[in-house]
Amino acid sequence: MSSDLQQLVDDLCEALGRSVAIDDRAWRLVAYSSHEHDVDRVRMETILHRDSPADAKAWVTSLGIADATGPVVAPANPQLGMVRRVCIPIRHRGWLLGYVWLTDPHATLDEADLQRAVAIAERAGELMHRQQLLDVRGRERDLLRTLLTGDEEARRQAAGALAQEEHFVADRHVHVVVLRPVTGAGTGASAFAAPLEHASERLRRIVAPHAGIGLPRLDHAVLLLAGPTEAAVTAIAEQMQALAAEGAGVRCIAGISAPLAELTDAPTAYERATMTTRVAEHAPVFGDVVRWRELGVYRVLAHVERSDLPSDLVETDLRRLAAADRSGTLVKTLEAYLDLGGDAQATAGRLHLHRASLYARLNRIQDALGASLRDGETRLALHLAIKVARLRGICFGRHGD
Repeated sequence: MSSDLQQLVDDLCEALGRSVAIDDRAWRLVAYSSHEHDVDRVRMETILHRDSPADAKAWVTSLGIADATGPVVAPANPQLGMVRRVCIPIRHRGWLLGYVWLTDPHATLDEADLQRAVAIAERAGELMHRQQLLDVRGRERDLLRTLLTGDEEARRQAAGALAQEEHFVADRHVHVVVLRPVTGAGTGASAFAAPLEHASERLRRIVAPHAGIGLPRLDHAVLLLAGPTEAAVTAIAEQMQALAAEGAGVRCIAGISAPLAELTDAPTAYERATMTTRVAEHAPVFGDVVRWRELGVYRVLAHVERSDLPSDLVETDLRRLAAADRSGTLVKTLEAYLDLGGDAQATAGRLHLHRASLYARLNRIQDALGASLRDGETRLALHLAIKVARLRGICFGRHGD
């Protein structure tokens, strides 16, 4: 932004033959012209210290420039070493962002000159507003990064700053959401950086003010979301998932943590939201927008590295069952039956089977395994075996079930 503002100053100085400077609303000097025209003591001190002298600030403030909407003349003040000036407030949508200053010791600026200066002030307002947004967004992301990865004290300070600086309202249902594209063979994670950045930027247009912060990373994005209800947070996550998937051109999963009791719990929530996306990748039954608490036994298995999951559990149980039915129908039937707690009626309904057909399949399963599904230990072992197979990406039969 500074180079753009400097160009505006140089153009106006050349056009009007006046010394030109731009201050931000805190009176910090951000751009100024060369010293060829009417540079007085105040201007030199401002250039030297990058800040206006206190007595000069008090004098021009008394002229009402902070409330003005158009050019204001600041008369010469020999006591302060100031020549006559014209001040044009820099505003964007009514908000004061700074000031354009023109020296005018002989009161020779005409209406056309002032209109040119007003146009420059309007352009400066657009540039300063854009930079202000970038600064705010950068600050938000720095705080969120610290909240997710910092030590306990750093997280506490980041949580406090998010609230005190009004970046985020935490008095509602707060969740961490992870957006992660499912990368295919030969597809690098960096290919999704731009779509995830775009999705994170769009977050501000989707959520209520101060209710969402996005942090894009190389192969995923992290969102801190607050909503009036948990359902509202899920609805926002669904919109973000659709947006990320569209931008990435591949399947994208949104994993939603449990509600945060405190903002400082964000690292645990982040970890679990990430685990949720990895479970959903290998268990499509959950869909593409998944809550941590919906995972059931996967919440336990997700804490185990895939390479550490016991493959022999799968080999000794499910391989034998799959061998009895190459289509994978028996494994699919067993999983549904166990997921529904052994409720035959509910299982038949889910699989669109007559109950007699379901019982026939269950008998085939028991015969293939040489075990009874009435035994609780057997059912638990089989259920875990199926879930381990899901997380290891093992498929059974041509259906991939």
